[in-house]
Amino acid sequence: YTDSNFTNLTQAGTYYTTLANSNACDSIVAFTLYFYPVPAITQYSANICHGGIYSDSNFTNLTQEGYYSDTLQTPDGCDSIVALSLSVHIPSPTYLNASMCRGGIYSDSNFTNITESGTYYDTLQDIYGCDSVLILYVSYYPTVAMTYHSATICHGNIYSDSNFINLTESGTYYDTLQNINGCDSIIRLTLYASYISTPYYYASICNGDSYSDSNFSNLTQEGYYSDTLQTPDGCDSIVRLRLTYKQSPTQALCMISVEENNHNQIVWKNNEIISAYKIYREGTQSGIYDCIATVDYDSNNVWIDTASNATERSYRYKISGIDTCGNESDLSAFHKTMHLTINQGVGSSWNLIWTPYEGITYPTLNIYRSSGVQMGNLELIQTISGNNTSYTDNNAPSGYVYYQIEIVLDEPCTTRKSFASIRSNIATNAPNTNSINEFRTSEIQLYPNPTSSQLKIKNYQIKDGENVEIIDVLGRVQKSTIINQQSEIIIDVSHLAKGMYFIKIGNWRGKFVVN
Repeated sequence: YTDSNFTNLTQAGTYYTTLANSNACDSIVAFTLYFYPVPAITQYSANICHGGIYSDSNFTNLTQEGYYSDTLQTPDGCDSIVALSLSVHIPSPTYLNASMCRGGIYSDSNFTNITESGTYYDTLQDIYGCDSVLILYVSYYPTVAMTYHSATICHGNIYSDSNFINLTESGTYYDTLQNINGCDSIIRLTLYASYISTPYYYASICNGDSYSDSNFSNLTQEGYYSDTLQTPDGCDSIVRLRLTYKQSPTQALCMISVEENNHNQIVWKNNEIISAYKIYREGTQSGIYDCIATVDYDSNNVWIDTASNATERSYRYKISGIDTCGNESDLSAFHKTMHLTINQGVGSSWNLIWTPYEGITYPTLNIYRSSGVQMGNLELIQTISGNNTSYTDNNAPSGYVYYQIEIVLDEPCTTRKSFASIRSNIATNAPNTNSINEFRTSEIQLYPNPTSSQLKIKNYQIKDGENVEIIDVLGRVQKSTIINQQSEIIIDVSHLAKGMYFIKIGNWRGKFVVN
């Protein structure tokens, strides 16, 4: 401190100096020096959220955490320091985990009614007023696999265990328990109630023999037999046997046709349990049949009655079977052959009259004709309803004529050879009956019939360049081809749909089936 009386005072205190006044007398000046108290630094602190701005009367727009100071003047003109400690709060997320049962609902103080597993978020405020993120991970408790059990009881018994009580019927049962997490745990029980088995099985023996198997021994009489066994589950099982004496089943004829020597050819259906067949022919009394042959099982199911003459009359036949016990079956239903006769009508016409075939039903008949000194190939001249028993050929050629009636079978008789049609005798006005044999040895053969791929025609007297046509039942030509002279014609029919077809070569007609 310095003034007119004192110089360079630096310490507080009372200072004196002597001066002379106007009267030349001493004048003492006393001066007391005071220092203002040293101002203390003013310190305070503040908080802001991350991303926020802090301002007050001393500091403006602070964004970073740190220590800030500022120098001010007191009313006495002295320096005064203020200091600010600024904190920036960066809240870290709070992570929570929770688990619930499938189908359950999760709620707490922050989250409500959560039904699906996933991550959920909530924003709160901390003590500084800053946002705080709460992250919740919700998951299901590990899936409790359904526990499977099975059990078997005998029919009429009761099943019980720690989960199920008093079950008596086969079925699937469920029980719901709680696991250590409080979730449902399902137990499934499949229960089998083993019923008493009462199957019937059948066996046959020859009369006088005995029967034995794993359940029965030395049975000699027909009847019903039973035995009580135990199943692997320890339950009763009753087996029942119906024992009968073997009976020869009634046999069935398939067809009777006429072969090349005008003898009747009998064809019957095969039966595996037969050892031999007996052929019966109606004798001189109506309805009385005489056994005319016994034929072994291996005979190919075809037999020719050489004592018959199809040019004279029709015949009735029946058949029986002899089984491996020697029993003969009842006689089959009869088959009666056709018998064709002709007489000359007006002019060159010829009247055909025949007895109907009996034993099968047939919708149509084919009429064949040949002519000449010796009979050549028979040609189809007409197809008529199976109800007819007569026909007049008004366009017959002059001279010797030959006629035959045919029935085409819906299902051919099959033994070791296929018989697809029934033929009558050949009726002719020719005196030389040997010509008939000549025809039969050169008869046109159409085979296999039915077929699915190839159709073969044998013994047709082919002319080079002759045309073959395949015609469907609606009269539409499905295939046409030129053939050359050869002993056997092979035609591809694999492209044809299933059904009946006609084949035409010159004046000859045939019929076949595609299967």
